[in-house]
Amino acid sequence: MWRAVVDEKNSPKKCLVIASSCLVIALLGIAIYVSGLLRPGHEPARLGKSVAATREVCTTKECEETSAYIVDKINFSADPCEDMHLFSCGNYNAKKSSQAGRYFPRDADSRFKEDAFKIMASKQNTKLLG
Repeated sequence: MWRAVVDEKNSPKKCLVIASSCLVIALLGIAIYVSGLLRPGHEPARLGKSVAATREVCTTKECEETSAYIVDKINFSADPCEDMHLFSCGNYNAKKSSQAGRYFPRDADSRFKEDAFKIMASKQNTKLLG
């Protein structure tokens, strides 16, 4: 039966089958979207508020220090549409030396690698000398 409908050219049955198929697909997509909105814990963004304003914001000391660290590296005089790297990291080198004694969790990996390399190098020197 479907083969006969598909093989017909410009028949009303073929147009009806195509239109009803598109309608079913559209309704299925809308149903999936609405069911996602209605799941527990989902709070859609409200008009007039940013998405960030509708979510909880971390206000711990670590979060505030980390966000201040990131914002401090931004070069607001650079145009992000022209040079995203200059905008996002433009002040990194200028500010790096002024925060030499401060510790941030994201620096732990690089500091660990540096310390491990120094320890391994000193042990190599000890073995070579002794």
